[in-house]
Amino acid sequence: MKKKLSHTFLTQKKVWKRTSFLTASAAALLIAACTVRPEPISDWERAVRVDQDIQEMFQDQRSNRIAKPLTLYDAMARALKYNLNARLKMMQTALAAKQYNITSLDMLPQVSAGAGYSARSNYEAVVSKSMQNGVMSPDAKAYSAKTHGFADARISWNVLDFGVSYYQAKQDANNILIAKEQRRKQVQALLQDVRAAYWRALAAERLSPQIDDLMEEATFVLENLRAMEQEKRADSSVLLNYQMGLMETMRDLSEMKKELMLSRETLAGLMNLKPGTRYRLVGAENGNFTLPEIRAGLDRLEWLALMNRPELRAEDYKLQNTRLAAKKALLKLLPGLNVSMSANYDSDDFLSNNSWLQAAAQLGWNLLNPARMQQTLAYGEVKEAVDNLNRQVIAMTVLTQTHIGWGRYQGAKETYQLSVEISDVAQKLAQQASENTKTDVLAEAEKISSAARALFAQLRTAMNFAELQDATGSVFVTLGLDPLPEDFASNDLGTISRALERVMTAWDMGRFTNEDYPRLPPVPMHRPPVYINAKLPMQKVTEDNRFIMTIPPTTFAEADLGHQVSYTATMRDGKPLLPWLFFDSKTITLSGKPPATSEGIYEIKVTARNRRKMSAYIFITVQVMRGYKTILDIRGAEPDSRVTVIQRCDGSEECKDYQNVRQIDMFPERVSVAPLPMPKKEKKKLKKNLKRSLRIKRKKRKEN
Repeated sequence: MKKKLSHTFLTQKKVWKRTSFLTASAAALLIAACTVRPEPISDWERAVRVDQDIQEMFQDQRSNRIAKPLTLYDAMARALKYNLNARLKMMQTALAAKQYNITSLDMLPQVSAGAGYSARSNYEAVVSKSMQNGVMSPDAKAYSAKTHGFADARISWNVLDFGVSYYQAKQDANNILIAKEQRRKQVQALLQDVRAAYWRALAAERLSPQIDDLMEEATFVLENLRAMEQEKRADSSVLLNYQMGLMETMRDLSEMKKELMLSRETLAGLMNLKPGTRYRLVGAENGNFTLPEIRAGLDRLEWLALMNRPELRAEDYKLQNTRLAAKKALLKLLPGLNVSMSANYDSDDFLSNNSWLQAAAQLGWNLLNPARMQQTLAYGEVKEAVDNLNRQVIAMTVLTQTHIGWGRYQGAKETYQLSVEISDVAQKLAQQASENTKTDVLAEAEKISSAARALFAQLRTAMNFAELQDATGSVFVTLGLDPLPEDFASNDLGTISRALERVMTAWDMGRFTNEDYPRLPPVPMHRPPVYINAKLPMQKVTEDNRFIMTIPPTTFAEADLGHQVSYTATMRDGKPLLPWLFFDSKTITLSGKPPATSEGIYEIKVTARNRRKMSAYIFITVQVMRGYKTILDIRGAEPDSRVTVIQRCDGSEECKDYQNVRQIDMFPERVSVAPLPMPKKEKKKLKKNLKRSLRIKRKKRKEN
């Protein structure tokens, strides 16, 4: 008994020691975790980071120093190559591509391998109990060795996870395209900013010396005016007025110069030049001057904007991701099938077979998933409807921006042309003032004022031209046009500049078609029919008369249908043409002879369609007017002559007007002219009125 108690005590003591060791270890780890404190970055580490950032931000610029004056396209090329925001968007696109590569691997089966070693202090054994009498077997039986090694190689594949990973991979692929559209938007906005800043910076470079010279002259004259005031050599109020005018001129010149110089810093930042870097721009005197003239119509601009805007194209991919997310959510609600296969080895001596192959298949399903499936479907439908509506909201915004940009461009063009004329007049006035032979201080003040007005006119002209360029660039951004193709691989500044000049010069002249620039996205194969607001006059024809109307093929030019186009015609609602209308598809001619009683306005839909099933349509309006013929013989009128009126009444009876009736005095008797054929009711009514009129006349004659 004592031995048994001693053995139990020793066993409990060992267990207690082990438990105490584990408890102490856990407590030590907990204390260590609690001792962690926030450690701020040291000034030395921050200084190292600052130095590294400066080196990395401008290291690429060292090999491309600005040795010659920059054209607009040189500045754009530098912005595309060195601008940090552009580089960030490029890295984000690359990051999305890396995420897609990772997700694609999730579709592969899981392959794993493992090995290990196990050791126990004693044998893993069991005792048995008899089910008949409940007697425990006194003999314990071991079924595993104390020490043994094991290894396995396993391959498993979940069919449901494969489907989910497949849809996730397609979503990540769409995210790559969304990132590309975001980069397109950033590049377009960047070039627009460069365009706006360039022309302001050019104005600063060209006019700043003139501002400095004029400021120096104004300062000299101002000092002389102050001296004259102190010496009282002229009327004090006159001198003060001249001083006020000069100081206001100097203030305005100073503010204008400050605004212009800020534009140079803005342009330098867009090109990622280190602040303080000196550079020059190519002036208008060297041929760097092109007055933009967008010749495309507003309808064409609307179509291009809706086709190419990055926001709308990104929304298309987001809608695809919404549909993929709905499929992925439904897939997760289906039964999951997991298939696995493994090769195993175990060195346990107690095993009869130390190596073996194993295969398994498992099917699992949450029985409550059918209740969630209907809600998931409803959510997917609502989400898709929301995405469609959001895209339409963006499309409406794009159309509004297109119209605003077009109006801004037209207004800026008119303002610039007017400012050129004002500048010419101001220059002439300044020239006349400079030719004044007077040499007194007041005359010099007048000369400076005239020169200042002329310089201000030049500044406003330059700023108005910059505004015109800015408005033009806004139109390009609104259209979503790409200045360079996506596969443009050159990294040479000169090559980039020449490519930009070729493309954007065509844009300045309003050439945006696929032939002028191959990067313009092609019209989709299954695009909806394009409505063309054709400026075709209304065809007017009178009843019982034939008309012929030929539609020029150039009417459908803006739809870019190409060659081999076929033409069809229907009524506006898609129904076949009326029996009296005929359409010749070869000559694109509409003809017909409206019968009597066909008065009204008819709209015919003419559709042009190519072999790729791309189509465009226009509406033609035909107005049929009522034709009139005489019913009674009228003295002086030829039979079946077209007359519009139609009644002469005496004062003895009430006159009842018919359609298009007016009173005339040239006919001695009462006559009526109406359309043929006349309805039976009208005929009876007319005969009745005539008989009544005859009876009244006979009665009057008898009375007389």
